[in-house]
Amino acid sequence: MLGYISPSLCKLPELKQSTPNSYKPLGLSNEHSSTLISLIKLNQMQEQIQRHRDNYLIDSEQRIQRNLLKLVKQNEAEIEKEKLLLEQQNTLKLEEARKQLEKEYEQYLDE
Repeated sequence: MLGYISPSLCKLPELKQSTPNSYKPLGLSNEHSSTLISLIKLNQMQEQIQRHRDNYLIDSEQRIQRNLLKLVKQNEAEIEKEKLLLEQQNTLKLEEARKQLEKEYEQYLDE
């Protein structure tokens, strides 16, 4: 890179013009004016790239958070289904055990 151009320099209205002759009042030659114009444009492009990068990272982070939230909700739903299934199985087993105990108790009373 040829040099650093401060953001405040890029925002000066007289420096936004794109012809080397625009910089004559600053005492710059055409070659230096062209270099300054190129540096300003490069700096502006770098700022634009950085904004796009920042926006992409923000979008990616939000997408990851949404996907994680979906996964958490799916896992919670699966856990609830498993709990219900286990409760039903336990209820059936308890009912069978109760019937078996009643049967054994009746046999005991019959003896």
